[in-house]
Amino acid sequence: MGINIYTIRHPLVLNWVNYLTHNKIHNNDRHELINKINLTLIYEACRKIIQGNALYIKYIDQINEVWLTDNSRIDLFSSNINILQMIGKDIRDMIPNLNIHLVSWQNHSDSKSQPISTNGANILTRTNTNIIILEEELESDNIVSTLKQIQSRQHKTQKIQICCCYCNTKELDNLSQEYSELDIYTGQITDK
Repeated sequence: MGINIYTIRHPLVLNWVNYLTHNKIHNNDRHELINKINLTLIYEACRKIIQGNALYIKYIDQINEVWLTDNSRIDLFSSNINILQMIGKDIRDMIPNLNIHLVSWQNHSDSKSQPISTNGANILTRTNTNIIILEEELESDNIVSTLKQIQSRQHKTQKIQICCCYCNTKELDNLSQEYSELDIYTGQITDK
């Protein structure tokens, strides 16, 4: 099975990505656009992993329907603390059982990376979790390193999804040589 690539074709996302990549914009406006794009990408990625059930409550004179989401655990990873800070509150409202993790990469003399920050949580102790990796731009080396760290701590994941504002075909090819069962959600694919 190969990598599944989903390019979001919604007009607003296309406009935001175009504005982000072709204009010189103020840093705050850039972060706001990235936040909007990331929320849309995560929304699309979660369509397949968050299931819901309808609960019908019968009263004497009416029936009310309540929509309940399942309690599937989702672990969100990103190496960009700005993205995590911007998206933190909004994403917690969207996803009920979410754990957010910062991935820190620092070059040391022994070429080993710094571990994933757990913020005091017991990271990836359960099996069958859903993994979302969120980045502004897809860089295959960082994604592969993140996935190797995740897999060294956990035996089985249900789904691994990568959300990035933009990516290029070379990075996608590099990533597909290492991992073949990934879903990638992006706003734009370039040939650079």
